[in-house]
Amino acid sequence: MITTSSLSILAALVALAALVSLGVLVFRLRRSRDALASNITAWKNRLESDLQQAREERNRLLDALSDAFLLIDSESNIRFANAAAHQLFNCRDLVNRPVREIFLDPDSPMPCSAASKPATRCNPASSSPSKLLPAETWKPAASTRG
Repeated sequence: MITTSSLSILAALVALAALVSLGVLVFRLRRSRDALASNITAWKNRLESDLQQAREERNRLLDALSDAFLLIDSESNIRFANAAAHQLFNCRDLVNRPVREIFLDPDSPMPCSAASKPATRCNPASSSPSKLLPAETWKPAASTRG
């Protein structure tokens, strides 16, 4: 015969076993969470390192170009300018500035070259890039195609 006191002892034992099982489960979950957080941190650090290396390689490759190169974001801000671009703009600081600020005269909504002087082209016969000819006197080189 099962008495009321033996049922209460059995119920208490079952409750205790459930509580211990719950404690073990919470311990395992916390340990798994900590391991996962550690793995996420390690992956994040590795990805940041890889991204930095990729950016440095991209910068080296783009700096090797003889042509000016500007990387512009969706908000028209310059995010990268290679060495040729810095030379083209007289070594001005270009990065994180609006492209409009670089290409336009601050006193005029028109481009600097169109607003302040007539159109000019580099003199191909001159060894100095600073000697410019007015656009109307500049003649393109004769075509060598037949």
